[in-house]
This record gives sequence, structure tokens and C-alpha cells, in this order.
Amino acid sequence: MAWKGIDIDENDYDEDESVFWEPDKDDKIQGTVKWVGKGKYNTFMVVEAEDGFTYKTPQHAMLSRQIRKLGIKEDDLVHITFLGEGEQPEDPNYSAPKLYKLLKWEE
Repeated sequence: MAWKGIDIDENDYDEDESVFWEPDKDDKIQGTVKWVGKGKYNTFMVVEAEDGFTYKTPQHAMLSRQIRKLGIKEDDLVHITFLGEGEQPEDPNYSAPKLYKLLKWEE
């Protein structure tokens, strides 16, 4: 066993069951994916964490790409670390990218 680094409307999930995850640098979540969805901007997950809370992840581009590339689906065990913000682009119309490390447990 080792860690290895769907399109659904986000409004189909009962938001009362989850808390929006607003991480600070180095914050982590580990738990079971309850739902993967496509929001207004990008793909996100609803994760039932080890602390007993259910979190909805942000729709940031880097995390969304990793969700798709790893093929994350319901009942997968995941570990997410927020690494902080990347370098601010020169164009003031864009914000600094949010950086994540997503791991998926595979048997």
C-alpha cells in the first residue's frame, strides 16, 4: 500500500453537511471523499476528515488539476496539504496561484 501523488453540479450536494475548507499554509486534511463535483470555476471535493467534520475543498486550479489527473472519486482516501501561495504574476488582473499537494491512497 502506498500514497499516489466527475463532473457534478456543486448545487446537487447539501451544503449544510459540509464546511468550506479555508486553509492556512501547511494545513492538511486527510479523509474519505464523499463527493467530487464541478463548481462554477473548477472541480472540487467533499471530504469527510478524520476530525469528524466534512469539508468542501476550494476550486483552485492546481487542486482541481490534481483531482482530475489522479482520477479521484467517491470513497477514495485522500491527503491534501495547502502549501501556500505562489509568486504573484506581473499582470495585476491575476492573483497568485494557490498551491496544493494531493495524495490518493492506493492498495
